[in-house]
Amino acid sequence: MTSPVSNVLVVEDDPAMLRFIRRTLEVAGHIVVTATDGLAALDQFHRHLPSLVVLDIGIPHIDGFEVCRQMRAFHPVPIIMVTARGEDLDIVRGFEVGADDYLAKPFAGGVLSARVNSLLRRSQRWLEPGDGRFECGDIILDQGAHRVTRDGHALHLTPTEYKLFQLLARYQGKVLTTGQIFTEVWGSESAGDPQMLRTQIARLRKKIDKGPSTPSLISTERGVGYCLNCPDPS
Repeated sequence: MTSPVSNVLVVEDDPAMLRFIRRTLEVAGHIVVTATDGLAALDQFHRHLPSLVVLDIGIPHIDGFEVCRQMRAFHPVPIIMVTARGEDLDIVRGFEVGADDYLAKPFAGGVLSARVNSLLRRSQRWLEPGDGRFECGDIILDQGAHRVTRDGHALHLTPTEYKLFQLLARYQGKVLTTGQIFTEVWGSESAGDPQMLRTQIARLRKKIDKGPSTPSLISTERGVGYCLNCPDPS
């Protein structure tokens, strides 16, 4: 399969690491824009609207978590968070603010390229127009517009959340195993991190559910997977 070529914003304050990431991505044919702190990252983001962001957590002025949050509020660009230690708390927090994937330093150039290309392929595939329309109570998934709304108001889903909801909607009422979800949403190359899936499901629930006083549209089948249960049309 041909790797997608896109403009990538790399945010990294370590000069050697920045050169390594930039060289790796440019060799793969990508157009690379760089920033070394949080303020510059947001400026470059709004100037170039990149197809993907590689974002280090420990950057000056504004840390990577807040940069990710602000980027995500503006545009659903795929974001790969880079952690210095690969600590679980950093990884979980990264997903909570909207990251789609993560890499723990040190990492090989081939791993970086594979993650970037995989996420770009998935992102481009999600953005292909479809003709399907799915209703789940007062929620409407319009695949042609690549849009999810409730009562006409947009629900701002990340690319991963959109793909996850789209998959659950396709099999509404059927329990999908965690393995099936990882294959469809993250690809067969995914390591299948259960915490990553739990975090993404929790984020999606917060956006599509009406509140804690009402049952969640997504049910958990312990030890198996997840299911989207839509109310019967009245």
